[in-house]
Amino acid sequence: MKKCFIRTAALFIAIIGFTCNPALAVVIDFEDLPHADELQGAGNSYTSKGFTLTYAPAVNEPYPVGFTTVGPSWQYNRRSAAFTANSCSATTILTSDNSKPFMLDSIDLAALNGDKGIVVEFVGTTVEGTTVIETFHLVERNVWKKYQLPREFRNLISVTWTQGDCIVMPPHMFDNIHVTPSVKNNNDN
Repeated sequence: MKKCFIRTAALFIAIIGFTCNPALAVVIDFEDLPHADELQGAGNSYTSKGFTLTYAPAVNEPYPVGFTTVGPSWQYNRRSAAFTANSCSATTILTSDNSKPFMLDSIDLAALNGDKGIVVEFVGTTVEGTTVIETFHLVERNVWKKYQLPREFRNLISVTWTQGDCIVMPPHMFDNIHVTPSVKNNNDN
């Protein structure tokens, strides 16, 4: 009986180890960047934990600023370091460093300047060339919220989202990007 229990336990642990590997998931949280100031320039790209965020200014942007780290002392942040594409209508592009597919699980979003009514649209491109889209509405002022991406945001080669135009749509900041390398299996359609 004892041997049967040990074998069953070992089999269970092996199955869990092969099907559920939380070590593969990563959280990009920007804590490794200097963030003592309220707002601090962070360049045009940021690489962390096997993923890269790239800043792309809007067409004809006269003053492309790049990314900015939003420190906890920023009056609309008041928590850990966050990130923003710091020019109107700039695009943020998320890719994996090894060009392998990934899944975007969730992201924390908040208004950069305490505005409300912000809309952020995420556009993913899959390895099959399919486009997946999810839109989030930030309705509350000064509130960070975790937004879960739908199951379709898997087997991605890139995800993009655009900063507000600073006229009709206010800007946002983001933090805690949860990404997982995709493991394609026969059940994925």
